[in-house]
Amino acid sequence: PSPAAAAFTAAPSAPPPPGGAPPEEPAKEPAMAAMAAMAAEAEGAAVGASAVVGELYTSAECNWLVFYWLCAWLVGHHLFWFLWQCGRAPLFPESTLQRYRCRLMRSQVYCAISTVASAYLLAQCGWNAFDLLHKFSPDHQLFFTMAVAHWMISIWEDMQCISLLGAGLDSEAVLVDANIFLAQAYLTHHIVAGFGFYMINRLQGCTGIGAFGLLYELPVLMMNHREFAVLCDPRPAWMLEKAKMEEFWYRYKFAYVIGRIIPTIVYVYSLLSWRDDLALISWGEVLLYHFMAIFFTYLNYQLLNVLNGWYASDNRVNNKHLEAQYEARVVSEGGTLNGENSRGKDQEMGVDDDAGDNIVNEPEPVCDEVGPVTQANQLKEVTEEEFYRDSGATYEPGVVWIEIDGIAYDVSGFMDLHPGGAATLQRFLGRDATEAFHRVRHSLSAKLMMQKFAVGAILKKDAKYRIFEQRQTFDVIDLMKPMVLGAIGVGLFYPYSIYADFLTALPPDAAWASFLAPGLCLCGVLGALSVGPQFVQSPFSFFWNITWHSSVIGVCWPLLSCGFLLIKRPRPAGLPWFTPSGAEFVVLGLFLAEELRELAVETKYWSWHILIGLVFALFGLYMRGAAEVVARAPEQTAGAALLTVSIFLLCHHTRSSGKAKEAKKVDTAVGVFLGAFFSALGLVALNWQGPAAKEAVVSLWRYSWSSFLLSIPGMLACLIVASEMFSKCYAFSPSWALRSMANMFGIFNGLSGGLSSYYWCMWVAWYANNASVSIRHRKHHDELIASGNFHMVPSHFVGTRGLWDTFRAANCAAIWSLVHAPMRFLVNQILPEELRVHSFSLPIFDLGEVANYGVAAYTAPTHSQFYRESPEHYEVSIRHLDTSTQAGLRDLRRGANVVQDLWKDKKGESVKGLVAHLMCIIPNVGGTQLDKEIRLACWQTAEDAANFRARQRSTAAVAAAERRGGWKGLAEPHAGTDAEITMRPMSEIRHQDRCRDCFRLLESMQMGQKAPKKCSTCGGKGREYPFF
Repeated sequence: PSPAAAAFTAAPSAPPPPGGAPPEEPAKEPAMAAMAAMAAEAEGAAVGASAVVGELYTSAECNWLVFYWLCAWLVGHHLFWFLWQCGRAPLFPESTLQRYRCRLMRSQVYCAISTVASAYLLAQCGWNAFDLLHKFSPDHQLFFTMAVAHWMISIWEDMQCISLLGAGLDSEAVLVDANIFLAQAYLTHHIVAGFGFYMINRLQGCTGIGAFGLLYELPVLMMNHREFAVLCDPRPAWMLEKAKMEEFWYRYKFAYVIGRIIPTIVYVYSLLSWRDDLALISWGEVLLYHFMAIFFTYLNYQLLNVLNGWYASDNRVNNKHLEAQYEARVVSEGGTLNGENSRGKDQEMGVDDDAGDNIVNEPEPVCDEVGPVTQANQLKEVTEEEFYRDSGATYEPGVVWIEIDGIAYDVSGFMDLHPGGAATLQRFLGRDATEAFHRVRHSLSAKLMMQKFAVGAILKKDAKYRIFEQRQTFDVIDLMKPMVLGAIGVGLFYPYSIYADFLTALPPDAAWASFLAPGLCLCGVLGALSVGPQFVQSPFSFFWNITWHSSVIGVCWPLLSCGFLLIKRPRPAGLPWFTPSGAEFVVLGLFLAEELRELAVETKYWSWHILIGLVFALFGLYMRGAAEVVARAPEQTAGAALLTVSIFLLCHHTRSSGKAKEAKKVDTAVGVFLGAFFSALGLVALNWQGPAAKEAVVSLWRYSWSSFLLSIPGMLACLIVASEMFSKCYAFSPSWALRSMANMFGIFNGLSGGLSSYYWCMWVAWYANNASVSIRHRKHHDELIASGNFHMVPSHFVGTRGLWDTFRAANCAAIWSLVHAPMRFLVNQILPEELRVHSFSLPIFDLGEVANYGVAAYTAPTHSQFYRESPEHYEVSIRHLDTSTQAGLRDLRRGANVVQDLWKDKKGESVKGLVAHLMCIIPNVGGTQLDKEIRLACWQTAEDAANFRARQRSTAAVAAAERRGGWKGLAEPHAGTDAEITMRPMSEIRHQDRCRDCFRLLESMQMGQKAPKKCSTCGGKGREYPFF
């Protein structure tokens, strides 16, 4: 028993009543009673099972098991691949490729066994907290020792074939040598995994981590299958066919979700719902449980980059195979790779094939006579302050920048080379030269030359709020990280502190002085940790700097600590799990106090929407038994009141002092010192409140040093949260800091309860409150935008609004995806086969009532990306169809059938010369009964387009429509029902690409040609964007 439990157990009990009946035993805590019952049930099940499976292996026997498994895996390394190849492979491989195949085959055997073992172990447990944390059997020992031996052998195998670990991964995906990167990653993974399984066997706990660790190998089964295919020459057919390759990756993603994502979800769920169970495991099991879960969750997140690299590598191989097939088909048909007419045109111009390739793909360097390039680094974002600081008002040797179209250009090395002379550029140093630049109408050559001098886009101050574009959103996320991480640390480490043990050991009828003792002690310890070093250096300075403001902080600091520990007091026996906790009262109190303060100070932007949240919050608390909590657990209500008042006063008092920032920091430090001093006085005063209070104070000092050291992480986490609250008050505003604390409390409490038992009312209240604040800020922002003073809005307000908008958009998009996808599937199953309903999965921008929405469909044959010459022919056709008449409706239906047939034909691989095709259908244009169809097509040559039109007129659908006298075809509209026009480009199309290294634009010197493959500034490769 802990010192506190021993002290309260040893306390003299009340004498028996005159009737001789013994006094009633105090009721057990509900969580402890439930855990004891669960443990007894599990123990009985284990005893019954032990008669079948035998007793647990000893530590020595487990070590021998690891040795036996090592021998088995070593033999399997040589034997499995030999047997799979029916003796055709060498039993003792000599080459690296043979050893790597042996590694993959043995890994496949292990992954298959571990997946089955994981399913077996998880099926044996009751899917409750006790089974996944404590249940341990010889089966666990057998499979976990197998895993330890496997990871030891894996390290030896990887060292033998480092050069093949990349498995086709491009080094650009990881920015280093892929083989070395994966060798280091695998080594780290194998060591941590083997150590984790070994410690689970030693501690005989956290078995759920081991069972899910075996399930982690499920996606590895499919990845090993892919690596076998990568090593084949030639590669198997499934990897060279686009559809089958995509199907493989779809199945891998499904296996990845089952094997990797679900264990992470279970871990997060355990943090929210198994807090009492996690508090009962040992400290070593705590470290192992959280470290293994967090490490492998982070590793899986980092693995996504590698998976994307492997997927891109498979796509490149697939495209090369398709390109080779296309080239073979074109050559077999007697054509050329550049189109049937390209060779004749080159010969007429007197240019051979090699010269043509040089013109298209490798243009001559632009303006080499300019001299050395002054800026060849990657493009970057430039702040206005940086732009004006690095520019000069007059020309002088150094860094001089000008602005054109919002881009900063370093023209230091071009001043004397400018055709108009240096004076032309001198007038615009550090200024916007956009209007003057476009007035001169520079040539394409000059525009291409500008890319060499580009520095990057200038980040100008926002003139208005633009959703999803506010950079301050990410700043707010970074600002909230320390506070959120500190709160998570409190939740993880507080259950293992002496304060949690002390409050749990207190009897239900303990005196109030006993409840206050741990809070005062915590306040003193936190004060010593935060200002102790400063006090040792200059103790008298703390007394000399005592002010009214520091005294208020000194009073609120102990109240904050006492309130926090009071709401952490376990619920009395008999209260259901869903009854409100003191933390929920704190959330309601903070939101309500801040709203009342704003209503009293400024009512201009106050919104009645806050009343919706208040009604839902009160209703949810009432339905979940708030009245019973107040009656049976008054310490929860008292703690919530102390915490609410202290946080409110600390936030607003530290900012309202009117002093400078440094003076406020001094007041805060002195206030924390006074809080620790007042707490010490309070502990002394409790000694005079009676023997029970004195025993409570004394028992706090009976804990061992090891128990105190285990409490330090939790206390440091509390200190981080408090210091972050103070810093946000200083840097931003008290309201923002207070609402941040309330939102954090609210989210954590909401996640722990979910949506059951009227918890959804608290979510509605939380949303309504934040929506009310958002509406308030939006009104204020709109007024500042109208007056041209949006730059006066504090950045944290803009960032918070952006964060709130992003949160709403992401959640609504997720809800919409869950709703529309099954509805679309259901309706499409009922509709005729020729018809489909479509819905966009993401929200789009509101363009107003005057905008007409329709549907667009795009297709491009696979072989179009292999064309080596730029396309020559473009078509844009617009067709209006009057649906106000019966003839028009008939034409619409007939035309739809014709378009369907043509579309199915056009999207096929048999359409020669088609580069890309886009069709848009917009019904009821402008509120009329006119349907608009817009078709954009890009062809290699005009002849290809003409051949396709000739073929489409001979299709059965068009012929049938013409026989009926209705729709006359794409170019022959029916009089009175539709009208169509076809347009051609007025000039050559400009194609631009972008460099992979420096991000500059790439463009050919010749209009209509594809952009060069290499950057003329840094020599990097282009991204090879499609032409159309």
